[in-house]
Amino acid sequence: MNFTGATAGYQAGVQANDTRLAYAREATYGVAPKIAYQRLRLTGENFRRQNNRQRPEEIDPHWEASQAVTTQQTVGGTLSGALSFGSYDALFACVCSGNTTDQMVYIPKDMPFTFERPAWNPGGITVATPHNYIWGDLPPAGFLRLWASAGKLNKVVPYRAALAPDYIVVPYDVFPTLPDNTTDGGTAAASVITNDAIFNSITLIEQLGDDVLVRTGGFVKQIQLSISQGQFATFSADFDFRDEQRLTTSPATDLLAPTDSFVLDPVNGWGSIWIDGKKVDAPVRQFSATLTRDGAGQDFALGSVAAVGQRPGSLTATGQIQLFFRNSTEYQRFQDNWQGPVQVMLKDIKGNIYGLTFFSSTLQNPQVNATSKNSTIVATFDIEGNPQPGGGTFSLSIFPA
Repeated sequence: MNFTGATAGYQAGVQANDTRLAYAREATYGVAPKIAYQRLRLTGENFRRQNNRQRPEEIDPHWEASQAVTTQQTVGGTLSGALSFGSYDALFACVCSGNTTDQMVYIPKDMPFTFERPAWNPGGITVATPHNYIWGDLPPAGFLRLWASAGKLNKVVPYRAALAPDYIVVPYDVFPTLPDNTTDGGTAAASVITNDAIFNSITLIEQLGDDVLVRTGGFVKQIQLSISQGQFATFSADFDFRDEQRLTTSPATDLLAPTDSFVLDPVNGWGSIWIDGKKVDAPVRQFSATLTRDGAGQDFALGSVAAVGQRPGSLTATGQIQLFFRNSTEYQRFQDNWQGPVQVMLKDIKGNIYGLTFFSSTLQNPQVNATSKNSTIVATFDIEGNPQPGGGTFSLSIFPA
């Protein structure tokens, strides 16, 4: 007898594996767009709609509480996932109140493109177009993909702006052997999300069996990412929504497939961390970053159970690094009240790269303790992000392989 077919009626309810979660940017706050939605990868979520109910303290001879009434509703929760390249870029843009923009420095053919280790800057390498002032529009720090010599040079590097706009400075360690100077032309480019003042809300739809929950007016109020020794990189995003409704017809005209990139792992996923343009040489055990909209919240008014508006708040960028304690370099920066760029590179096994830049940071709250017998001392520092002059606290640079 052929063993074919499938057994029916075995499910106690809708299966989480069959859930489809997708988002689209709203043109108008709280209005679900009727367009294609982008599916999200996730390990879990705990979104919920909750009515705030109140009872008046009426004096009652029947010894019973008064009828409860709804005063307003709250809709929100957390999306959790494993960090993978490209999966959550739109959510990073939302929490940063920014857009993805392309940065490009074009080095034309016959213009000198040079690489030097000058004696006056032993910790860095100058990437220059001598007397050609084409680097001045770049942010003071960040990441770039340098491409030249018909692709012989193709490398993502952290950089810092220089005193003159005809060169930038990259850390000494990124080029163990200096690239050849060239006049064949080249580029220095990146796609970057930098915190700004651009409000974006999203509609999030969740397919549950034959029904769909539509959550409108979604605002990302916090993102956390973490990568630790022995664990894959994790991601979480906290949302406020204006409303949640059960519908039998989805507003999505199509569901776009989620990304298929590899999850960042603690072996291949860790690039490096540079503090003030110098690579941290000690082995790093853990790194985390938190982007928060401090003061964000919803506004409510008479005649509406749902929020009538969203306050975007102010971006706060913080992080934490834990490393094996080898010397007091980082502690001395804390003691000296140092302030400057902290740059972190994360990558996946296919060579996709994220570059995280805290433009004007300090190191705070050092913990350097001998915690137990037969242990190796680790040091933990908080990264405090601050705005640079003219604005800009944090950026995420995005480099497909």
